[in-house]
Amino acid sequence: MGVRHRLSLLLVPLVLAIAGCGGGGGSDSTASAPVETTETTALTKQELIAQGDAICAEVNAAVGTVGSTSSGAAGQAAQVAGLYGGMVERLKDLGAPSDESAGYPALVSSAEALAQAEANVKLASEREEEGESLAGAETEASSALSSFQSAASSFGLEKCAEAPAPPSPSAKTR
Repeated sequence: MGVRHRLSLLLVPLVLAIAGCGGGGGSDSTASAPVETTETTALTKQELIAQGDAICAEVNAAVGTVGSTSSGAAGQAAQVAGLYGGMVERLKDLGAPSDESAGYPALVSSAEALAQAEANVKLASEREEEGESLAGAETEASSALSSFQSAASSFGLEKCAEAPAPPSPSAKTR
């Protein structure tokens, strides 16, 4: 399945959702529905580490299986880029810890750099660029992964500091 086909499959629900928000009704009322706000409390550093490591363990396992589940370099690069992009968003959604945020900005910055570097590899693979462009993008991604792992380790995220690998057979649940 081509990237354009996958992208179009993802856009269809979005377009339908937007179309459903049309102006219909003939009411001239300008009153709006009451807005409920929910107050979220920031996680402690330990809570953030626990949730962040769970996210990274899941992503590392998924990235570790990419070569066996995807065919072609472009498909593999797209999968890896998507996994790391999703990881970054999920980590950022956790927010800065409430008690100790030292190292958190560096962690987020390195995670964003990793996601961008993987997106660059995806782009180079899709364009089927050979030689320096693809090799340069792969080198950038490798360096970005090392930087992210270092920042994660410094912050206390053990699973995020580990290299991607397929899940071990003993990790399966019954």
